[in-house]
Amino acid sequence: MMNKPRGPTSRKALSQFAKSLPKGLRHGHAGTLDPLASGMLLIVTGKATRLIELYQEFSKVYEATIRFGATSQTDDSEGPITPHPHAVLPTRELLLEKLNCMVGVLSQVPPIYSAVRIEGQRAYRLARSGNPKVPKPKNITIHQVNLLSYQCPIAKVRWEVSSGTYIRSLARDLGESLACGAFLEDLIRTSIGPWSIKEALHLEDFPNTDHPSWIPLEKSLVQIPNLILGHARCKEILGGKVVRLNSDDEGVQTTVGNHLLKSISGQVLGLVKVSCLPEQGVVVTPWKMFLHVEHLQRQGQA
Repeated sequence: MMNKPRGPTSRKALSQFAKSLPKGLRHGHAGTLDPLASGMLLIVTGKATRLIELYQEFSKVYEATIRFGATSQTDDSEGPITPHPHAVLPTRELLLEKLNCMVGVLSQVPPIYSAVRIEGQRAYRLARSGNPKVPKPKNITIHQVNLLSYQCPIAKVRWEVSSGTYIRSLARDLGESLACGAFLEDLIRTSIGPWSIKEALHLEDFPNTDHPSWIPLEKSLVQIPNLILGHARCKEILGGKVVRLNSDDEGVQTTVGNHLLKSISGQVLGLVKVSCLPEQGVVVTPWKMFLHVEHLQRQGQA
């Protein structure tokens, strides 16, 4: 886990970190931070790179500094700023009221200057070429919002959000709802899933393999629910089969979603997707398997 400083892109920070890795070791990151933003950047290496898609789904917590009374073409302080000198800035009570309305499942329009693809091209490239287009809205989830401080015209807000949420867009939409305009002035990502920025290493401190910011693969999956099945079922799934659970299977009462598959002997086998289909019941689909079927151990086997 890296505490990325404000300034470099996530890719540049990753490239600098990669200099400390053994040559040829696969690496990547799970969740881009804008150059303006600092904080948690989850870096993965080796086999864990296959799980980037999973890590990206983890919820994230941000502390945002928002300035009211102006708007920005990029929705943050990097773009051209347009002051709204006659705007009525919100009271603390009105700000709290509007923030409380921004909880739950929302439809969000990503920034015009973002990496979202529009007709095969990045939105920011279209905007920079003089042909800006508004991205399509998408559903996001705001799990929690807290007003940390408000000294007009600056508010500091903590947001816990689903993957894919643009805090720049939240700041923009908050300003629109208050009819005064707003943009994101600063942003810190303080946590990803179960991990806090307090555990992260600064870029200049890498490599330090004894630091708790290095997380073993299995430990990184602690918040993924386990699905424990018998040897025969595990063998089928490792062989690539989609398995329908019967009433006598131990995992038949499991919830839908991603699960960490384990054998009865405790062997960690990989990640599967559990779904409930009409007329089929609970179905397990192999997704990211860690072992080949020939490495499956029987119960009690060392």
